[in-house]
Amino acid sequence: MEEIVENECLFQEALNGWVQNHDKEFSDKMWFCIYECCKNMMKSKANGIIVPDLESKAMDATIKIMDKILNHDVRPKKLSSYCYLWCIGELYNKKNKQWERAA
Repeated sequence: MEEIVENECLFQEALNGWVQNHDKEFSDKMWFCIYECCKNMMKSKANGIIVPDLESKAMDATIKIMDKILNHDVRPKKLSSYCYLWCIGELYNKKNKQWERAA
């Protein structure tokens, strides 16, 4: 639980830094925090279930979230709340499921 709070604080600091001066250092920190949040959230959702390419699904969600933050001026107030639907979308995407079944 402490790691989640620490990750949230790091993300909010990086987001504030990004808003002030759009430095790549802050976007890299945000990327790491978002990826860790998505990966942990997907692992908790898939508890006891084998999910193919869980890390790549977390990466896909991270890419979409970073796009919203960097290009569409989205400012999440709480990282886990914002990431939740993106993670669910990647885990239960119908097109991905059909692709995985065919492989």
